[in-house]
Amino acid sequence: MKLFKKLASFILAFAMVMAIAMPSVVMAAGNGSITITGANAGHTFEAYQIFTGKVSGNTLSNIEWGSGVSDKGKTKLGDAKEKAKGLNDSNSKDFAYAISEYLTTPASSANTQDASGNYVISGLKPGYYLVK
Repeated sequence: MKLFKKLASFILAFAMVMAIAMPSVVMAAGNGSITITGANAGHTFEAYQIFTGKVSGNTLSNIEWGSGVSDKGKTKLGDAKEKAKGLNDSNSKDFAYAISEYLTTPASSANTQDASGNYVISGLKPGYYLVK
């Protein structure tokens, strides 16, 4: 039950990250960041790159599996481009649960809050991220 509660809180962060145009996701000169607001002090947030690709405006193209997905996961889950294309608000929660089984090393993490009380995960390459 404890794991379920943790995953449920992270799914919201994942859904926010899935929308490239969200203000919490900033891409600049190839280095992006994710800002997490409203979290209590004392957490460590990890960002796993689920999809990678080329950013043009607010669009991610040439989608492939990201560095945060294991080789086993890449094989089991199939074509990354098709998975990304099929994601929407109603199935992103199920996808987050499915992909969590195949996470590897996080791309980056944050365990301290900035002056505004936000956690900022920075130094991220273009892509979609699951924040845990």
